[in-house]
Amino acid sequence: MLVNIINNKNIYFRILNHLYDKADNVTKIANAIKSQKPNVSNAIKKLEKSNIVKKEIIGRSHKYSLNLINKEAL
Repeated sequence: MLVNIINNKNIYFRILNHLYDKADNVTKIANAIKSQKPNVSNAIKKLEKSNIVKKEIIGRSHKYSLNLINKEAL
């Protein structure tokens, strides 16, 4: 599953590489990987739907991180 997503687009690899280091919100991820927020948001939705990335809601902020519990994603 993860290999299929990474092979499709480079943005997925850059997002996963960033989330490997730390959890972040869409704006910070977009700035870090030098991509536009809508592109990052759409990619994260696909990663979240595939259960590769998980979302933590803290007040109004949404932080995304790798879902290390999901063995099927690896």
